[in-house]
Order: sequence, then structure tokens, then C-alpha cells
Amino acid sequence: MNPPPPRGGRRRPDELEGVIRRAQKRRLRVQKKRLRHSAIIASLLVLIVGGVVAAGFGGAAAFEASCSLSELRPVSTGPQGGPANTFVYAANGSLLGAIPADKNRQPVALSQMSPWMAK
Repeated sequence: MNPPPPRGGRRRPDELEGVIRRAQKRRLRVQKKRLRHSAIIASLLVLIVGGVVAAGFGGAAAFEASCSLSELRPVSTGPQGGPANTFVYAANGSLLGAIPADKNRQPVALSQMSPWMAK
């Protein structure tokens, strides 16, 4: 039977090794816990960013599918046809775009315009 350790004295080498081993295990547990938490947080951030990107692409695709230049038609309301959208065509006859009319405009012959407009 071993005598009890002296009070206030030094620990035996085998006791000191046990204390060191327990401290190392505790430190490893804490490090693993931190690593696990940071991995979970990083995964959540990746999922959130991926969701935002996917929603952006989905919204852009839905917007692209809902807009069509071929569906635009001139508005014919009011006296003398009312405001008219301007359509711009390429040399081959394909539609390049449309300029919507905010104000009341009407087609005018070149002879009715100012001479400066023709220049």
C-alpha cells in the first residue's frame, strides 16, 4: 500500500501524467466542438448564398420568359389615334426594339415638319 501524497507537496510523476492527459483530452474535445460549430455555420452560409443565387437566376428567367417585344402593340386611344409606340427595325426587317410613347404623338409627313428636322 502506498502512503498518501504529502499535503502541499509535489505530485508524483504518474499523477502529473494523468492530469496532463485529462487536460489534453479536454482541450481536444473543445477544439472538436469549435470545429463542428464552425463547419455548421459555414454550411448554413453556403446554403443561404446558394439559395439567394438560385432565386436570382429563377427570377431573371421568369422575367425573361414573361417579356416579349413581339407582344407590344401601338396604343390607339383618343383623337387621331392617340399616343403611338415607336418600333425600330433592322435592315433585314427584324424588330430591334420599341420606344413607348409617354406623350400624345402622331405621325407627321416630312413636308409638315420644320426644315431643320430633315437635316
